[in-house]
Amino acid sequence: MSKKKNRKKALKLQMKRQGLIKGQAAQETAAVKPAAPKKPAQTKAQVKSAPKAEATDVFAGLSAAKQASLEEAGFKSQADFAKASEKDVLAVKGIGPAAITSLKENGVVFAD
Repeated sequence: MSKKKNRKKALKLQMKRQGLIKGQAAQETAAVKPAAPKKPAQTKAQVKSAPKAEATDVFAGLSAAKQASLEEAGFKSQADFAKASEKDVLAVKGIGPAAITSLKENGVVFAD
């Protein structure tokens, strides 16, 4: 037979640690003052990442799977969409009319 866990004893120990049982105080923690947030200096790496932000603005409102399928098909920027027609983009797996309207709202112009 295996030993049974003493639940009452475990509960009392837990309550003592929390300070709920008289005669046993909870451990006091030192008050920590929150540090003022530091503003990081802008580095070259952050400046170079700005063009990528423009590319992600094109895909705003689309799921990650749709974004990945468009990038895999070669549509990574507005210039790529300008070279293709709506039918070409609709041919990509997972892209439908709702995704096309979302792309248009983000400023994408398609070739006619």
